This record gives sequence, C-alpha cells and structure tokens, in this order.
Amino acid sequence: MQNYENTSAFDDPESPQAQALAWLLNDTYSLSQRNETAKILERYVLAVFYYSLDGPNWNVDMPFLTSNDTCSWNTGLIRRSDEEQGLKGAHCQSALAVDLLQFNDDGLSGTLPSELSLLTDLEYLNVTSDSIDGTIPTELGRLSALKWLNLANTSLTGTLPTELGALTGLVLLSVGECSLEGTLPTDLASLTALTKLSIFDNSFNGTLPKELGDMMAMEELFASSNKFVGSLPVELMQLTKLVLLDIDGNRLTGTIPSELGSLTFLEGIDVNNNLFTGTIPTELGLLTSL
Repeated sequence: MQNYENTSAFDDPESPQAQALAWLLNDTYSLSQRNETAKILERYVLAVFYYSLDGPNWNVDMPFLTSNDTCSWNTGLIRRSDEEQGLKGAHCQSALAVDLLQFNDDGLSGTLPSELSLLTDLEYLNVTSDSIDGTIPTELGRLSALKWLNLANTSLTGTLPTELGALTGLVLLSVGECSLEGTLPTDLASLTALTKLSIFDNSFNGTLPKELGDMMAMEELFASSNKFVGSLPVELMQLTKLVLLDIDGNRLTGTIPSELGSLTFLEGIDVNNNLFTGTIPTELGLLTSL
C-alpha cells in the first residue's frame, strides 16, 4: 500500500495517485479560484479512492468524478439515517464536507488507499466487496470524527491495526468475513463508545483480551469462527449492556463462567463448537430475556 506522504507514487502514471492528480488538473471545479483548498483536497482523495478501487468498472450509476460538488457524488437517494443500506457513494450531512462514504458490492476491486485519512470530517465509512484486498490502512486511525467503520465481507488480510484504538468515538467496528489474522490489539479497550464489535469468520488467534471488559457500552460482540484459545475472560462479565454474545467455533477451554448470569440484558448467547468442560452454570437461568 502506498503511503500518501510518499511522493514516489506520482512517478508512475498508472498509479491511483497520479491518475487522480491528472484528473484534478483538468477538473473545472478545482480550477476555479472560488473554491477552498479543503474542497479540492477532498476531491483528490475521492479520486484516489475511485482509481484505487477500479472506479471505471463500478456497476452503480452515480455522478462520481464529475465537475459537480462532491456532496452530489452519490445515487441521489434521500438520506434518512446514517446507517441506511440503500445509500451509495459520498454524502454530506451539512453540505459542507463528505461525512459518509458507502459502497456495497458495487464492483469495487483493489486496495483501500491511505489517503482516506485526509477526509477529516468522515463519520461513516462503509465499504464492502469481496474483491477488496490488501491490508487495513493504519492511517485510518487518524479519522478522529469516525463513528462507523464497516469493512466486512472483503478479502482484507493482515492484522487489525492497533491505531484503530485512537478512534474513541467509534460506535461500530465491523470486519466480519474477511481474511484477517493475528491477535486482537489490547488498544481496542480505548473504544469505550463502541456498541458493536463484529470480528467473526476470520483467523484471529491468541486469547480474547481481558481488556475487552473495559468497553462498557458494548451491546453486541460477534467473535465466532476464529482461532481464539484459552478461557473466556471473566472481565467480559463487566459488559452489563451486552445483548448478544457469539463466540461459536473457536478453541476456547475451561468452564463457562457462572458470572454470565449477571448479564441480565442478554437475549442471545452462542458458545457452541469450543472445548469447554464442566457443567452449564445454573446461573444462566437468571437470563430471563434469553
């Protein structure tokens, strides 16, 4: 992956950075003296995103990379909620800067560019496609306004960057059904606003960090179909708002903690296909919402 601070990318005319710059130099909007540098930078970043992910072959109809303002580079649907699945493209809630970038299996193919970290107003990044590969850019940890990071159902490899622990306003982190590996960074404990962590169907290994118990806002934890070992940390029983817990299909050992009975908001729990021993705690009978 090319770091945006490395200008060597511009030496290759076929690189996404060089193609984006060439487009920008012919973009009538950018050439207008009325427009601010921040808007021109935003257009460049979205152009890099376009060329990095095979924009000419996208199968969604929208005016991306046109002379219009970036706030119109979308399918034109009325934005009713930030998580609405029908939204496609770049959206601006305030009509000043792009705060949502969303695509879902729309023919995107290639790698996520580190330049995305320059979209400083970005709050929602939802980009999913089987043909997106490479690694998660560590620079995404600079998106201090980010609330929603969904990179699920991609072919991303490598580890979950520790830098994501800096996104203290993050409410959702979803990287399920990717090809990630390695241990979960304990830095995730800094994500105290996180309500949903979805890391299922990867190859994460090692133990479930006890630090996950510090994420007190957590309501949904999906960690099934990985290679986690060791016991289920008793610290997870501090997640008193937990509604769904899925750790199916790992290599967890020891006993099922009786303290699970204290998570009275639990509506669903799956501990199937592990190596637990002992008996099912009678305290689970206290989970009347299960």
